[in-house]
Amino acid sequence: MSNPLLDIDVKLEFARRLTGGVIIEVQEDIHAKIAQRSGARAVMPVAFSDEKETSETIPDQELIAIICDAVALPVFAKIQVGHTMQAKIAEHFGVSFIDESDNVDDGEAGGAEWMDKTKFETPFCSGVKNLGDIVNALVKGAALVRLYTDGKNTVFTLGKAIQTINNQMKNIKEAVDNNLPDSTIEELAKELGCPKDPLVNLVKLKKIPIPIFASGFIGTPANAAELMSKGFDGVIIDRSVFTNNNNPIALIRGICTGVANYKKPNVVAAASKGYAFIKTKKKA
Repeated sequence: MSNPLLDIDVKLEFARRLTGGVIIEVQEDIHAKIAQRSGARAVMPVAFSDEKETSETIPDQELIAIICDAVALPVFAKIQVGHTMQAKIAEHFGVSFIDESDNVDDGEAGGAEWMDKTKFETPFCSGVKNLGDIVNALVKGAALVRLYTDGKNTVFTLGKAIQTINNQMKNIKEAVDNNLPDSTIEELAKELGCPKDPLVNLVKLKKIPIPIFASGFIGTPANAAELMSKGFDGVIIDRSVFTNNNNPIALIRGICTGVANYKKPNVVAAASKGYAFIKTKKKA
């Protein structure tokens, strides 16, 4: 008898329950409890980093276990690309999602390839930057992707990135519909760094078949609402939400409200109150 938990449709059903919601990066159990109380849909443990403000760092396995015990929310466990043992440990802890992303550990994945996610019962999330990454994530069995960028203006660069992805899908579909030579489609796939046939299958759908979340320094209800209006299915908020303001609960609640009501500016405006950002002195 086959294991239904290995079925991609079962994994997708769970992933789709997160759409229209907010996932919060957390560094300790109290952060996870605050996120749960504030309306977050899930939490993602990350490591401390005193040297640089990057949220793409692998937490200790023990922290993942602590967070799983602390809250009833779904927990995402970050792992290094291709690190099968980290994935098995995360699954053993009972996490809801495994986040395998090529920018963890500050991008020092060493050229490792994404693992075959179909062999795990736990659904996988993949960090992506472009259409080629999305195709490769689908091929490997991802049930959700989070789009991140290297730009400083996260909202602008994420919005531009998803617009570029949609335009590329439209242009490639036109090429397929116009029966352009296979060599032309092959060249387009090569430029994107993905196989041709899965790319063609994707563009024929006209829509990415799994949820796509915006990930990064989003920070305010207005920013979250703006990204939802660009076509994202949800947002992943970085850990600074707990350190850069005087009321994390109010801010997280506001962001959750902004995501759920992005078509209602008056509701987003009302949610943009009750917290104040803390100004930090720049290092000399």
